[in-house]
Amino acid sequence: MHAATTLEKIAQSGSITIGFDTTFPFAYLDGNNKPIGSTIDICHKVVDALKQQLGRSDIAITSKVLNTA
Repeated sequence: MHAATTLEKIAQSGSITIGFDTTFPFAYLDGNNKPIGSTIDICHKVVDALKQQLGRSDIAITSKVLNTA
């Protein structure tokens, strides 16, 4: 039995979690607690590329703040 690669895990689960740190000025939460900023924009571009590689447009994105600041 082999361990699934990260890409295989994303394909199987149909989701990906983006972790970000709000102590840096490149990602933060807006007034509605929605993550925004250039870090988030880049992450979404990476997810778009993964969706294309997997041939799946239905990959769900979850965001998680990694710091407690």
